[in-house]
Amino acid sequence: MSSIRPSTVLQGLLCAACLLWVLSSCAHKPDPEPSWGFGPKGVKITYKAVKLLNAFDDRPHAMLMVVYQLSEANEFKKLSQYEDGLRQLLEAKGKDPTFMATHKVYIEPGDTKTLVLDRAEKARWVGVVAGYYALEPGKVTALFEIPHSVETHGLIRRKRVAKVEPLEVTLVLGEQAVQEQKTP
Repeated sequence: MSSIRPSTVLQGLLCAACLLWVLSSCAHKPDPEPSWGFGPKGVKITYKAVKLLNAFDDRPHAMLMVVYQLSEANEFKKLSQYEDGLRQLLEAKGKDPTFMATHKVYIEPGDTKTLVLDRAEKARWVGVVAGYYALEPGKVTALFEIPHSVETHGLIRRKRVAKVEPLEVTLVLGEQAVQEQKTP
């Protein structure tokens, strides 16, 4: 009968412990959620209105645009699907608890401006509704998720931290529709 040496047992246990440590450190944990707190200058919307903005009888007209900061996008999406809902959004009197902040802007034909807004606490989405004469669902709204990233800190004791990024979008306000201008 062979005898097992204590050093062999110790080496085996040490090897198993190292293997468990390596495997547990490689296991993917879910990304942490960021703290959706107040963010100074956290929303930047540049808009470019065409010269024939909100055209009616081939004449341009000024219009209202309302920017919503939302904790959830469901109610905004629901109201965006029909004309009466769009009118409610333009009134900016929504009592829905997911509407964290609103900002009204009056836009003249040919305007190019940048709005810099503080991100409201709990805001995860930004919705825009434009008051065109023809309130067509799908054409007069835009919805953007506020971006966030996850960074890893530390060499030995690694810690993953979620960080809310600023939202920066450019909108083209056409004759009868809102479009996002994608940057290359």
